[in-house]
Amino acid sequence: MVPFIYMSSLTFTLLDFFVPMLGHTPVKTNSNVFLGVLCSATTAILAFNGLGKTPMRLRIQDTARTWYNSDMTENRSDAGYCLWPQDPNVLEYLSEISKVHPQVGNYKISDVSSCPDLYCSQPLYRYPSGFSQIPWIWRSDKIHQTLKDEVEMRIRKRQVVQPGMFKIELIFQGPPLNSLALRTAQNWEMRKIVLATANETFGAIDRFDKQLCYINLCKGYFAKDLHMTVILEETLPNIFVNESNFKSDLMDVFLVGHIMRDVNNSKFKDFVQKFPSWTDVHSWTSIVKQYTVTTHS
Repeated sequence: MVPFIYMSSLTFTLLDFFVPMLGHTPVKTNSNVFLGVLCSATTAILAFNGLGKTPMRLRIQDTARTWYNSDMTENRSDAGYCLWPQDPNVLEYLSEISKVHPQVGNYKISDVSSCPDLYCSQPLYRYPSGFSQIPWIWRSDKIHQTLKDEVEMRIRKRQVVQPGMFKIELIFQGPPLNSLALRTAQNWEMRKIVLATANETFGAIDRFDKQLCYINLCKGYFAKDLHMTVILEETLPNIFVNESNFKSDLMDVFLVGHIMRDVNNSKFKDFVQKFPSWTDVHSWTSIVKQYTVTTHS
């Protein structure tokens, strides 16, 4: 739309300047001929440059995902490319992009608003407001383990502070930029969240209600770990929750570490470079890890 407005402005300037001059020149040139040639040239320029095709903005994340059991052992893992659309009509152009980049045609839509997994296990870098359908492309090879090891959650402490109320202390390890989501289990609600390190407070809570919290974590380049304390309260008190032999889910933790530096992944670079010139692509690597926190280890 912007190129069209700019070209229209230039066309109006030409008409406003040259047409009056034609009446003062000794050459008997019909002004309609000049207008016809100018309009034809303008139409040709717009047509050859893709009239109506504005740059499609995409954020492409080379993603490794890992799901953990309640005892913190690995359950399963996979890898793929997540295509985050920044414009509302990006999905309409994927079929056209696949003509020059066939691998894009193998995408599967993940609907973060209806998937049973938290945010459909997609590597969020901001709260998903406005876009719920995210294209995902599977890949057979996986991201190197050293990158996956950069992102981790540890449970420092969990204790019953009073009947029906739990306190959980978590430690997160990751790159400078991270996304974090917490979702309580059934019959539990979040009462308080404290984000802090020994030296600083960090993070911005984009959404917080009693059962779901989404946080952007930015620890800077010098903080080693991210510390969090969560207070949970039981909505329907369970008489067995204080028993040492009873184990119950408290909440799901969805952690995404965004690695913005060059990780020298030649396959990912080749995947990104195949997108047509009329797309505006930004790319990085994301590590997704999903945990379940329970009342007992």
